Amino acid sequence: MKDLAEKRYTIETCTDTAYSCKMAVEGGCDRIELCSSLALGGLTPSASLIEYACNLPSVSIAVMIRPRCGDFLYDDDEFELMKRDIELSKELGAGSVVFGILTPEAMVDKKRTRLLVEAAEGMQVCFHRAIDMTQNIMQSMEDIIACGCHRVLTSGGFATAAEGIEVIKQMQQSFGKSIDIMVGSAVSSSNVKRFRDIGIRSFHLSGKADCESRMSFRKAGISMGATDPAREYVLSQTDPCKIAALREALNS
Repeated sequence: MKDLAEKRYTIETCTDTAYSCKMAVEGGCDRIELCSSLALGGLTPSASLIEYACNLPSVSIAVMIRPRCGDFLYDDDEFELMKRDIELSKELGAGSVVFGILTPEAMVDKKRTRLLVEAAEGMQVCFHRAIDMTQNIMQSMEDIIACGCHRVLTSGGFATAAEGIEVIKQMQQSFGKSIDIMVGSAVSSSNVKRFRDIGIRSFHLSGKADCESRMSFRKAGISMGATDPAREYVLSQTDPCKIAALREALNS
């Protein structure tokens, strides 16, 4: 596992397949945010995928703890599942967990966040982009820090990080000495210097590219779930060249 403290910049790649994990490592990422269903924003991955990723060389694994898609207001059963998934991730060797949990008023649920941080003792904790859905992002930063989280993933409360860069700059200036602020959402080699230049040192991206399915027979007019039939035989996988290009842009 890489010692991230020795690196000037940290690149985290979100993946949801074994192949994408391998490509993220090939591209030179430092940490994998391991999920299932990235098309839904990322959900908790299977135990077998966690175990697989934790055995990859030279990369740290951060497991997404999100029991369903949709909002970040969880009932008691979902909260218990989150705690158990944290325990399981720890048992399987993950170095970090990633979660976000809010109140009905769209503020950080401090009580439950603290309980999840306690469950993750010995691991790094990232509060994910649920912060971008809160009604007061600066107050949410204070709450996240008070709960003991080590980093936060944010686009500054906007759909993309580029749109939220002024808020991200304010977050970095106000809280950058207390928590690692990681920027994500449409971050790429073409815009990463803008965030580097305001003091951000951690960067999150999927680095995805479309790949054609290897199926030789393709049944027309039907798809599984909510997939567009036109994309039933298109796979979205991590492109190592995009990870490497981001690193090159950061270091240039």
